[in-house]
Amino acid sequence: MTDNLVIFSNISSIKALGFPVLIGASRKSFINMIYPSDKESNKRIGGSIAAAITAVLNGASIIRVHDVEETVEAVKVLEAIRES
Repeated sequence: MTDNLVIFSNISSIKALGFPVLIGASRKSFINMIYPSDKESNKRIGGSIAAAITAVLNGASIIRVHDVEETVEAVKVLEAIRES
């Protein structure tokens, strides 16, 4: 789990190397390690969206997700807030 969190914290440093950064954290088990529950992977939407938003805020160029509609909605809200 710690490795995943370190990656999120260092997205901007990785991006500074001159390459686009792709993050694919949707439904990953580290989400369940942060918030332990008996949820199946397809029920980790809240944690997946939080990871996607964090990735965008930290400079990820591309995010890979399972729940496209919900994640797009969240990112659009984020962008509207940032642009206001």
